[in-house]
Amino acid sequence: MRMYAFCSILCRFLLVVGFCLLICAKPNCYAQTKIHLDSLKNAFRKANIQNYASILYKMGDFYRHTDFETGRRIAEDHLQTAKSLPFKNALPHALRNLGILYGANRQTFEALDYYKQAYETAKEYNLSFEMAHSAYYLGGLYYSLNRLDYALEHYLEAIEVFEKNGYQYLTAQILFQIGTIHYQNRDDRVIEFLQKALAVGQDSLPMYLKINALNTMGLFEERNDNLTGALTYLQKAQDLAWQVQDTTWVGLTSGNMGAIFAKQNNYPKAIELLKIDIEISQKRKLWTSAGNAWLTLANIYTDQKLFEKAQMAYDSAALLLELDNNPEQSMLKLYESLGKYYNQIKRFDKAYQSQTLYTSLLLEWQTKQDRVQLFKVQAAYDFDKKQTEIELLRKNNLISQATIQRQNTITAAVVAVLITIGILLIYMYRSNRKIQGINSLLTQQQNQILGQNIELQKKQEEISAQRDFIELKNTELSDINTHINNSIKAAQTIQEAILPQESDLQRILGDHFLFYQPKDIVSGDFYWLRELDKKVHEDSQLIRMVAVVDCTGHGIPGAFMSMIGSTLLDRVTQRKAINSPSQVLEKMHEEVTIALKQHKTGNTEGMDMGLIFLEKMNENQIKIVFSGAKRSMCYVPKNAQEVVEIKGERKSIGGHSKNFKIFANTEIILPKGSLIYMFSDGYEDQNNAERIRFGSRRLIELLGEINHLPLTTQKDILQEKLKKHMENSFQRDDILVLGFRI
Repeated sequence: MRMYAFCSILCRFLLVVGFCLLICAKPNCYAQTKIHLDSLKNAFRKANIQNYASILYKMGDFYRHTDFETGRRIAEDHLQTAKSLPFKNALPHALRNLGILYGANRQTFEALDYYKQAYETAKEYNLSFEMAHSAYYLGGLYYSLNRLDYALEHYLEAIEVFEKNGYQYLTAQILFQIGTIHYQNRDDRVIEFLQKALAVGQDSLPMYLKINALNTMGLFEERNDNLTGALTYLQKAQDLAWQVQDTTWVGLTSGNMGAIFAKQNNYPKAIELLKIDIEISQKRKLWTSAGNAWLTLANIYTDQKLFEKAQMAYDSAALLLELDNNPEQSMLKLYESLGKYYNQIKRFDKAYQSQTLYTSLLLEWQTKQDRVQLFKVQAAYDFDKKQTEIELLRKNNLISQATIQRQNTITAAVVAVLITIGILLIYMYRSNRKIQGINSLLTQQQNQILGQNIELQKKQEEISAQRDFIELKNTELSDINTHINNSIKAAQTIQEAILPQESDLQRILGDHFLFYQPKDIVSGDFYWLRELDKKVHEDSQLIRMVAVVDCTGHGIPGAFMSMIGSTLLDRVTQRKAINSPSQVLEKMHEEVTIALKQHKTGNTEGMDMGLIFLEKMNENQIKIVFSGAKRSMCYVPKNAQEVVEIKGERKSIGGHSKNFKIFANTEIILPKGSLIYMFSDGYEDQNNAERIRFGSRRLIELLGEINHLPLTTQKDILQEKLKKHMENSFQRDDILVLGFRI
């Protein structure tokens, strides 16, 4: 739904830009009034300060509605007439009208040149209002060229003048366009500008622009996870759409609100709104919109275990999305959802097929995005090059004009000879001085143009060389990346050998879940289980030991540390003198320091660890003894919901220290059936696109909300919440969460 909404915004915005390029005052259609052009030109030549502007607009409207060549001739005649008028405002008007004419004929750079001339002329005459109008047209043209930075700069310049002089309609239009640019740039000022546009243009903005602004604010709030605020704006947008019977916007806002209600698990309301979107979108042949709505509906049915309805909805989504030409992102979401769906109904062959399609399309889409980015860079270069060529052409025109002026001067000198010899001598002397100056100026300008042409050629050669270099480096990087990935996968096999197998987890822990997601294939986080050997611990009733360990670093360095840590844990816990978790942590600190030679090297590598001993007291009670090195343990007593956290010591295992590290034990007795949670810091430290951490408090609150559910469901929710949180960002650390029922 988001993609459809955004495309709709862009399409409507381009219509607005096209409309705005034709407005400066209310249009006066020549075809309807039948005013003859000659009478307009005569009136224009005789116009006074009070009525010349209205005649200008009538003339501009006339030639904009003729064919291009006729319109161009009329417009250039209009420009020459404007140059002869005593009114300074006439010339910027005439130049701007030529820009509008070329823009309507898709001759973008010619239009840009005339708009710039209009702006510079207004600036020369100190006409702030005319400068603002020209800046407004420049902003619209730069937006059409995807130069959003230039567009924003000119819009801000124009709005300052329009707002100051009370032009509410133009002010509201520009505020809306600035807000839309901020939305594309992911700038937090979207709400500020769009709210101001609605306030200023309350009585003047077209209704569809008001709906568009409210819809955009809703999507922005959804993107920032403010779902309540998003629904408020979208509901207002839909109310306006119903008011004017704009069914397209009714369907769009229904789909957007349906997606948000689905996120809030309000499935009945979500289904109701999504069906409205589907009906309207299919009727109007908006296939991507309808397909996205079916996909959201399918995911809801899957969550509700209504698998037959889900299958029908997925089939409908696939059929409609294939009707569109370019729905890559929607198809990616479809294949990803199908993979989860088939996995859930245990159709693993279909799940594998969907995952393969997802991976293939993702690679194709990323490649396409890279090409688009390269195209934008090339387009920016071509744009700047074209601008330079226009400037050079303008300078050549100046040279030509100077040459003509020089020839006129010489002709005047010859004529003067026929009048009087005395005047001839004086005039020739002065003319010679003037000609020398002009020739010197011409030589300088020609040399400058030659230098600029050489510089342009050098830049083109540099860009070509850079492209070749980048392609070579990309090939080398691809080979290196393949070699590294093969090595890391081999390391993954080795690391998996030291981790407890699923059968060990099931035998020792029973009902459990394990959320284990390395950042770089291999991991610095590991989990460890052991049953105590009673021959070693004859005086102890302890049966099981469980540890969650977070080693320094991740990837290959972290994986090496995890293998050292697992080996040392095996060694330490086999000693008779070890009877508590704190003793294990203290001995681990000593062993890590020795193994890494930290007294000599001074390095600070090590690990954080949470370790518990579980002792069966009787048929209904289990004694838990916990000790932690910068890691905590959480538990939920049977038939309770509140999560209790036991924090470990604020010191790590390892690292050279003069003082011996002492760790404390915490002992509790829990009824059988209680829940235990242990985790590394990877989940809570994961940031989102705005660099905001998930946070330990939020993680504990989430566990409090879901601990009544089956453990496998809890794992699914933890994965989904983290996925949503880290959308448009990258995993920053290894992630490990272990939960089990005692």
